Amino acid sequence: MLVEGPLEANKLEGEVGSTPPEASSAPPGSADAKARRVGSKGSGILGRMGGEASPFAMDNRDPNNLNPHIQVLWDDIIGEPEGLRTPDGCWNCSQSCYDGTRRCCYVFLVVLLAPFIAFCNGCQFACLAFNQVWCAGPCLRCVKINWATLKKFWEACLFAICSPMAEVCGMYFSKIYVRYQRVPDGNPPDSSNYFNV
Repeated sequence: MLVEGPLEANKLEGEVGSTPPEASSAPPGSADAKARRVGSKGSGILGRMGGEASPFAMDNRDPNNLNPHIQVLWDDIIGEPEGLRTPDGCWNCSQSCYDGTRRCCYVFLVVLLAPFIAFCNGCQFACLAFNQVWCAGPCLRCVKINWATLKKFWEACLFAICSPMAEVCGMYFSKIYVRYQRVPDGNPPDSSNYFNV
């Protein structure tokens, strides 16, 4: 729901379109007024925690599209080519059996193993984050500092040793002059006796 204009500081999202207290016909202390007030607050909380655009929505279990390659529906697994056709009753029964078995087996495995696997994954990624924050990060910084010192040392050595040599070579080759001169035309050499010994 799109709401234009500023919201009041003490008003939830679900209370924007609600009836103001003075417009309702029930007295302020009656049960109807309390139920209306609780309902408006509850709808605001649900709007914030489980709305369609909310990250807490339970319908979309893969908001980051992590597993688009897992296609396990009946149409993704079974397909009959042209010229082969299962009877409709057998096809529908097989599809129902596949869907039911897949759903029940998945739910059974999830209920049985998912909490333990989630616990192990939580520990694993906590250890990974701990390693990156407290071990790998400082170690990488230490390596960068040490290699920066070695880099300066290597640059000083190259500047002290190779730079004078490069300057001398540059001065040496700068004294070389190249002169272009046209060679006078003459008779081409006889190539018939090249291979005669």
